[in-house]
Amino acid sequence: MRSNSPFYSVWFNTLRLSPLFSSLDEKTLQDMLLQFHRKTWMKNFPAMDSSRTIDRFYVIISGRMKVCRISPDTGRELTIFLMGAG
Repeated sequence: MRSNSPFYSVWFNTLRLSPLFSSLDEKTLQDMLLQFHRKTWMKNFPAMDSSRTIDRFYVIISGRMKVCRISPDTGRELTIFLMGAG
């Protein structure tokens, strides 16, 4: 993500306010953003499975993501986390 991107300031502020990244200095956050790529998913669309999270790190900028598992015994969905921005 280059600093001239229209999304840069939103992404930078989201990282700066995130509990995970708030202790990092501005230069480190800027360096991190150079490695970031924008990815968008539609609501209620399965965003990823565990194979996609092994070698990638995702940061939610807006919206929410539900992390769930399906019980092999009952077929029922179990919500593990609801994650939001940051």
